[in-house]
Amino acid sequence: MRELIFVLGFGSMLSPQVAPPTVYLVRLDHSNHEGHACTLIQASGDFHLEVDARDTTRVFEGQLNQTQIESLERSLGDSTLEKLSQPKIEEPLISNGRDALEISIFRNDHWQELRFETAESQAPFGKSLAPLLRWLTKLEKLPHRELSEDAGKNNCLPPKKLTLKRRPPALPESPPKTQGLVRAPIAVPSATAPDAAPISILFGMFSFRIAQGRAHQSCMLIADDGQYRFEERVQISSTKPIRTQGSLGRLSAEEISQLRQILDSPNLANIRHHEPAGGLVVRMMGDLVRLSIRRTSGVQEIVLSSHQHSSGYFYSGDADLGRARDLLEFLSKHVESKGSENLDPSLRNDCKELP
Repeated sequence: MRELIFVLGFGSMLSPQVAPPTVYLVRLDHSNHEGHACTLIQASGDFHLEVDARDTTRVFEGQLNQTQIESLERSLGDSTLEKLSQPKIEEPLISNGRDALEISIFRNDHWQELRFETAESQAPFGKSLAPLLRWLTKLEKLPHRELSEDAGKNNCLPPKKLTLKRRPPALPESPPKTQGLVRAPIAVPSATAPDAAPISILFGMFSFRIAQGRAHQSCMLIADDGQYRFEERVQISSTKPIRTQGSLGRLSAEEISQLRQILDSPNLANIRHHEPAGGLVVRMMGDLVRLSIRRTSGVQEIVLSSHQHSSGYFYSGDADLGRARDLLEFLSKHVESKGSENLDPSLRNDCKELP
């Protein structure tokens, strides 16, 4: 585990003018309704810890002894943790609350960066994560010195940018979710197969519905040539697992022609997007549908909701969901009803690309 290090800075170690590089083992950041804490631990055992207490932040610095360093290294070397990647972490559609955990470990030649948004997504890996979470509690009880918030607070980040190259993730991350809110960009991606002409994307959709404790999320991507990708996730309660399904297929030329006619109808073509200041924030009551439609003038991006509000405090979309009734009926008949198969959650790409 001695190879688990971050390296800051470069230069000749033989030069007396160059200080030895600082190396790190791990950075942890945990936030929930009880509070927030983060730590950055060096390979030498030196640690920086920040604990939020109401409106202030307490900052501690101390050092692990050799036995404690070896114990931490064993926790970081857990086989389940080493093999874990972001696509294998599945966030629930219905959650009891936010419980965010960020873990950054350097493993020989690449970064391992993991993020959990909820306690439910952490649960399958609880045995591997528990020892790391205990360190956030344990560090404050070890010998340390306390710094003032102004002098010491840095969100447990290294003093300068890390220069090691990061390995790209295997799959795109899912759109971030928060309880009661959706915050996500709208975009129509381009899908390109190796040694083939680019696939031109005609239409993209993301929908989310929650009612009577049941949540349903789906996405769709359709290309000019009729190729499509459809994914859906269903959760009937916060205590039940998510059922993930997906399908690939191709619409006929006649179906594509029919879809274009629906997309070009004034009901959809005349809607204008008015994203509020501060980013896209949609109040999650009823159904939400985000559409991306390629037009000759560019991509039309619109948000439709089953609940429109006159209050300026909430942004609930650009128009009523009824404006897309013909489109939703077409997609239900020609795509969703074609049949889906169980999909390994790690194979999801949230309809960011085809196939």
